[in-house]
Amino acid sequence: MNKIGVIIPHTSLWADDFKRNVLNIALSMDIEVVFGAGHFDEAVQCAKKLLDDHPDIDAFVARNNTASSLRRNINLPVANLELTDFDFVKAIHD
Repeated sequence: MNKIGVIIPHTSLWADDFKRNVLNIALSMDIEVVFGAGHFDEAVQCAKKLLDDHPDIDAFVARNNTASSLRRNINLPVANLELTDFDFVKAIHD
């Protein structure tokens, strides 16, 4: 089973729904997910801690600048999670 680390902002309004959606998608793809929270350099420290706790992580997912920071500092693939205007409107509406 593959394992990914997902780095999200600290306490965002959509974090619980986002985690639930990620877990549902990952389950359907037989992927294990571990979550961490932080922005930029803090996210790098979080990713390193996740790797200490879960050395079998295959890749990370993070947003925009956080993903860029991880790419510069972590020797694993990092996918950039891009949110659209629709995602923000939906988060506000829900």
